[in-house]
Amino acid sequence: MLLQEYFLRESLLEKGYSLNYKINHKKGTSYHEDLGLLPIIFPEKIIKFIEKLDKSKTQETYFKGVINEKRSWVKKYSNVFESRRGRDSKEKYKIDPYYYKGLCKSKYGLAPVNECPWSYRFFESLMCRAIPVIGKEEVDIYCNEYFYLRDGDTLVYNEDKANENYLLFLNKNTLIYK
Repeated sequence: MLLQEYFLRESLLEKGYSLNYKINHKKGTSYHEDLGLLPIIFPEKIIKFIEKLDKSKTQETYFKGVINEKRSWVKKYSNVFESRRGRDSKEKYKIDPYYYKGLCKSKYGLAPVNECPWSYRFFESLMCRAIPVIGKEEVDIYCNEYFYLRDGDTLVYNEDKANENYLLFLNKNTLIYK
């Protein structure tokens, strides 16, 4: 099961919705019989976990994940860690407290796009009130709805924009208000 499907299933179960849905991973969408077309959806349990974490912005950037050629631009930033945890079927669906703690401490979350035209790290940055940073030439199909920066932009943290992103994320990418 893809992480996108796992997150949607968890979200639907949290709210008591049926599990009648279809996933389109490449497009980053799903269709639910009652809710219609949905973007990437994150379960409330992750939001609740992150809410408890310290959001003091004591570091500039953060990235943890696979670094391939397409993502190599992240290496020039601080707090970049190579990890295959998300590819491990035993760990994939568990909340990684160290990942979210690192991201919550950061002003900017590095969110490279890989095989799909969207990135989980983009949304995770929003949840942690970090400003997402995508590659200079990358296309993330969800980025235009949010305040974000590109690799090479001057990094000037804006707490108000981070908070606006977070509230928009809750409305668009969770079922909390549905």
